[in-house]
Amino acid sequence: MKITKSRKEFINLYQMLGYLGELTGARFTYTISKNKEILKNVVEEIQKTAEMHENYREYEKERVELNEKYTKRDKDGNPEIKDKNYVIKDKAKFDEEVEKLKEKHKDAIEEREQQRKEVEELANKEITLDLKTIPLSIVPDKVTVDQMDVLSILIKD
Repeated sequence: MKITKSRKEFINLYQMLGYLGELTGARFTYTISKNKEILKNVVEEIQKTAEMHENYREYEKERVELNEKYTKRDKDGNPEIKDKNYVIKDKAKFDEEVEKLKEKHKDAIEEREQQRKEVEELANKEITLDLKTIPLSIVPDKVTVDQMDVLSILIKD
């Protein structure tokens, strides 16, 4: 069955199909597996496009090193973290060094931002995939309402 949706929606479907692992039945699980195989190509296409370039990876490495250098540490030497962020001990000096780092890697940062926009555009673009339908008769009886919501797009009455 041909279905047209955005890549982002197909990626979501791929992830949701992964949560159906406890459902059984040879024909049912085979069809789910085949659809995941088709959808995996969409996931991999986005992942490949979003892969960090080497020059940005270098910036990230140096940025993390700066965070490590300026973070407050507890008595055991572990970084202090508040609200999922490092607690910085000399904020003014840290900010100054971060600005220098951003200037040094300006091109890499701009390229990464452009790459993010391209990934977002690609993810939002609609494509048509030929997915395998699932006859309602082979859907396991123990399917929950939430699982049926995921499957509904693929079920053929």
